[in-house]
Amino acid sequence: MAAPGESGPVMLGPLEKGRRLPTSRSSTAVFAAAAGMILLKLWLVSAQPITAMGWATLDDRLFLNLAHGLLAGTWLGPFNELTLAKVCFYPIWIALVVRLGIPLLLSQHLLYLLAVLAVIGAVRPMGYGPWRLLLLGAVLWFNPGTYTAQVLRVVREGIYPALTLLVIAGFVGTLLRARVGSWRALVPWLLLSALSLAAFWQTREEGMWLLPLLAAVAAFVCAGQWWMRAPGGWFWALLCVMPLLAIPCSDGIVALINRAHYGIAVTVEVKSHDFLAAYGALTRVEPKQIVPHVPVSRETRERIYRVSPAFATLEAQFAGPAANAWGAGPRKQWPDLKAGEIGGGWFVWAFRQAVGRAGYYADGRKAMAFYRQLASEVDTACRAGTGRPGTARPC
Repeated sequence: MAAPGESGPVMLGPLEKGRRLPTSRSSTAVFAAAAGMILLKLWLVSAQPITAMGWATLDDRLFLNLAHGLLAGTWLGPFNELTLAKVCFYPIWIALVVRLGIPLLLSQHLLYLLAVLAVIGAVRPMGYGPWRLLLLGAVLWFNPGTYTAQVLRVVREGIYPALTLLVIAGFVGTLLRARVGSWRALVPWLLLSALSLAAFWQTREEGMWLLPLLAAVAAFVCAGQWWMRAPGGWFWALLCVMPLLAIPCSDGIVALINRAHYGIAVTVEVKSHDFLAAYGALTRVEPKQIVPHVPVSRETRERIYRVSPAFATLEAQFAGPAANAWGAGPRKQWPDLKAGEIGGGWFVWAFRQAVGRAGYYADGRKAMAFYRQLASEVDTACRAGTGRPGTARPC
């Protein structure tokens, strides 16, 4: 292996040694078949419409509102309880394709095509022939999940599969070239890994699920360099795990922008310490009678009003028509729910809407101060034993 900073010979995999190079006729046939598959898929999906559900204030409408703020030059737009409820890359993607004049649905298919090509490029050092690579590309390209009903809405699932493939392609491409010891071979895959991982991480809040796979790839690279004991091996091994820094870096950049615009240095507010403390305090109070599927029952809310002046300011919001509207969705799923009960999955949004309508979302600092006060009051009441008659679950 070459020393750091120098180019070394490419080390071919066992499947690549002795493999016959494709003839020009074969290459032309593969290229023609690939182009035909690409055009066929794009033709098949060309008649599909993409729809934005205007009533979906937490999904389609939210992403379009955030993208409108980006296009207007005001970052994510005016601050309210939904502005930082979800991470920001999908609105950025919408604003970008609008500026480029590309239809949103077409842009999502083109991004997925790029991901498929990246996967094929990543595994080339394994020595597979062009027709096998074409078969792999066909399986990925005609993935039914890329033209289902969910993809035909203005929601994050339109780009999430492509970003996932790009991350995997970047890390696999890095892994298979880790023994080369050449900047020219590694830099494109390192950049792909870092940029796609940053976009992936800022598209959905549960991106943690991909980290074990990436950690396994990084561990494999490091173990391989240790086994080879080649000069400069640890330098290249550390270089291969550097794309993981895209996660804290992207979080830091988004948090700084949010702080400049809204006064709070977070990427997504529902994962912030103050909000989680307030929500956790509410759900820790034990009900007199457990209501299935309901994290904070109506009876529990009424007791919390008496011990938390901050939460008491939301009583009118939870008692009004908005609370009944939030309860309608859970009752379709669980018909036994009584009026005034808000099921899990809905309560977190009903709670945030109540805080917003009570006037606490004038800016980020005021909202976080309210959540801190509420958490402190409820936790104090729980520790004092006033969270419910008798004893309360420890806070």
